[in-house]
Amino acid sequence: AILEELAARYKRKTVFISGAAHEYGTFPPADALTYVFNLSSELIRDDYRVVTGFGLGIGSSVVNGALHQVYKVLKRRLKDELVLRPFPQGPTAKAVWTDYRNDMLDMAGVAVYMFGNKVVEGQTGVHRSDGIVEEFDIAVAKGVKVLPLGFTGFVARELYDRVAADFARYYPRATQQFQTDFQLLGDATRSLQDQLGTTLSALRTLQTM
Repeated sequence: AILEELAARYKRKTVFISGAAHEYGTFPPADALTYVFNLSSELIRDDYRVVTGFGLGIGSSVVNGALHQVYKVLKRRLKDELVLRPFPQGPTAKAVWTDYRNDMLDMAGVAVYMFGNKVVEGQTGVHRSDGIVEEFDIAVAKGVKVLPLGFTGFVARELYDRVAADFARYYPRATQQFQTDFQLLGDATRSLQDQLGTTLSALRTLQTM
């Protein structure tokens, strides 16, 4: 039991960032991408490892934020701070996507979910990203701590509401600080700069839960 707890705490220093965005809800695209960039950069600064599947609309900002912190701020070579796993493409690729998601989430102890919308070829409008829901379900099944960012809307909001409705199940050892942070992460009226600080605070608290 002690070894399992130590392994879980070690993995919690690896954050899987799940998300896709064709639209960014109420936020200007440039502001939303700055938030993603800054979140990734700050995670590296706080000695997390970042894992990403390079989701549509956010993947480049995740990568750029991590690399900026490593090369420009820490001024060192990239080691294992960033694990980039773009999804395979092609006519038969989707058949392995579930296994691919399982492999990525095996590396992580915490998973963050943001936005969650896409366009579908041949169809009009914006559609929900079912893959993000699958990544959430896989994470929960594996015991990975989940943190949906409800303020980003779309699928992330759905997941946030699901967690909020059964809060004690997902966070049985939640502190008062985490409860406060979680509530704030559902408030779409707060500035992205404020939400950045709250996101990082929630992630730090999850290390001890």
